[in-house]
Amino acid sequence: KQRQKCVLKALKEFGRIKDFTDICDENIRAYDEFAKKRCKCQSSVYNYHKILKVFVREAYAAHLISENPYQNFKLDRGKRVARKFLTKEELAKLETKQIDDMCLNRVRDLFLFCCYTGLAYADLAIFNFKDAIMTDGMYRIRDERIKTGTPYNISLMDKVMNILKKYEFKLPVISNQKYNSYLKILGAFCEIKKKLTSHVARHTFASHLANAGTPLYMVAKLLGDKSLDMVHRVYTNTERTELIEAMKKLGA
Repeated sequence: KQRQKCVLKALKEFGRIKDFTDICDENIRAYDEFAKKRCKCQSSVYNYHKILKVFVREAYAAHLISENPYQNFKLDRGKRVARKFLTKEELAKLETKQIDDMCLNRVRDLFLFCCYTGLAYADLAIFNFKDAIMTDGMYRIRDERIKTGTPYNISLMDKVMNILKKYEFKLPVISNQKYNSYLKILGAFCEIKKKLTSHVARHTFASHLANAGTPLYMVAKLLGDKSLDMVHRVYTNTERTELIEAMKKLGA
């Protein structure tokens, strides 16, 4: 929603697209130049187009405009920023740090929970242990990601179960805004230079699985990653056993 508001503000400043009739090749290219002057990096310019493109596509489908100018306009994504994740040493530092503050301790547990499961914070907020099923000696959760609707499939290893037991299997979830504020404090307190975010937790989970030799499509299945999941839609019983072994390695 905030990104949409940002693009709406930019369109008002641009001034040449006020109605659907203003959406044409010339104005889209002019909007691109405007965004380049306004943004610090190409990835931000791409996001300006990405959000507008959704509404342009819907307008075209609803016959509000005669053509979609984005069909002939190639978007430049810019350089991809390397995904940040915690190393084993950084994760261990976070796990073992003595924290007396109750609120900060809870945030640490929530962050570690995401590092151990790969869940995004929105999915963590609705996590319900009652939905877990016991298979092959481990509790498992199968659900769909709130953001993408993509199925994910995770096993709850010992470290996850210990956190759940600490809170009688009901996680002390707080608002996303407060969570992110506390993560800044947590990172500084544990002397971790990287900015702690929900994405860092997910990438930590994925990177540690990949480093343990888990095939990427299995990581995608666990994370509910849409792009890789489309390539590898189905996995066999043998692959399920490999997934369980990968989760055991992660929990070791």
